[in-house]
Amino acid sequence: MEKIIIHGQRPLRGEVEINGSKNAAVAILPAALLANDVVILENVPDIADIKNLIQIMREMQVKVDRIDNHTLRIDSRHMINDCANSESVRKMRASYYLLGVLLGRFKHARVAFPGGCDFGTRPIDMHVKGFQALGATVSEDENYVYADAPDGLHG
Repeated sequence: MEKIIIHGQRPLRGEVEINGSKNAAVAILPAALLANDVVILENVPDIADIKNLIQIMREMQVKVDRIDNHTLRIDSRHMINDCANSESVRKMRASYYLLGVLLGRFKHARVAFPGGCDFGTRPIDMHVKGFQALGATVSEDENYVYADAPDGLHG
């Protein structure tokens, strides 16, 4: 569709509220942990995947407060590099974003394999290849993905 033509006697007025994007939010929340500071995120959808990420972050000693239904205050200054291995990790696909966060911030990551909806394979090999290209060593066993970059990551 190239355009919409509206015929009528009155001009259009009003407001439309655009909801936050789930796919963007599940990437931005973990990325906020790289700041090692307080981050305010607005227009965050109030959905199960976000609630799971908040639970995972709280288990890692990140303070997450809801300012309102769609605004979060994230304080990661006291975050610990505890393995992301809770049931919450296994409930969602986007938990693999924590690999990059932990690797970038602590030079080591151990994250349980992500879960989420089972509607076909969705490998994380592109992320693994990216970590390796930056100098990390990545391995896995039946339960976890491990990533190490003792000398840091190098672009």
